[in-house]
Amino acid sequence: MDVVPLSWVSAVAWWRAFCVGAVIEEFVELAVIWELFSRLKDRPPLAKSDNRLFLGTGATLVVIASLAAVHTPMVHRELMLISRTHVFVMAAYVVLSGLILFLFVFAAYRGLTLGRRSLGIGLGFGIVWCEHMATWALIASGTLIESSYLLDFLNTATYHVCVLIWFYYLLFLGAPRSYGNL
Repeated sequence: MDVVPLSWVSAVAWWRAFCVGAVIEEFVELAVIWELFSRLKDRPPLAKSDNRLFLGTGATLVVIASLAAVHTPMVHRELMLISRTHVFVMAAYVVLSGLILFLFVFAAYRGLTLGRRSLGIGLGFGIVWCEHMATWALIASGTLIESSYLLDFLNTATYHVCVLIWFYYLLFLGAPRSYGNL
């Protein structure tokens, strides 16, 4: 992702702030997945084995993401911060994509359902995280350095499509059906 920082902000300061923001975003998104997992309907509220399975899957995905990060080549040797940030974001989306996939597979296997709003949130995040994982993997490996603006466009377009999905599920499917005497 090409960045032209402001004249009074150095590139290193910008990338450090981006990295801190990415870490905070990762924790918030993990909290969203945990909340979606806890909102599965017809699930006993304190099913310890399910929680352990979810946490074990998360830990396994962290190991897989770490292995992927270790084997990703460093493209920007002169600025290791940029390469490490790209690799971290790619690894974060590996974990998030895997957890949302696990959530849907677990729910289908156990015959559990999500509410309409939760389904819309999970579906939107699943689409955007899988796409972001693929594009950040391409960015981190340096495959499409010359045309990274196309990946920026793809990330933005996918995110906006998912915003429309969230609007649909939250506004139209989540609205109460009775409107009184209109």
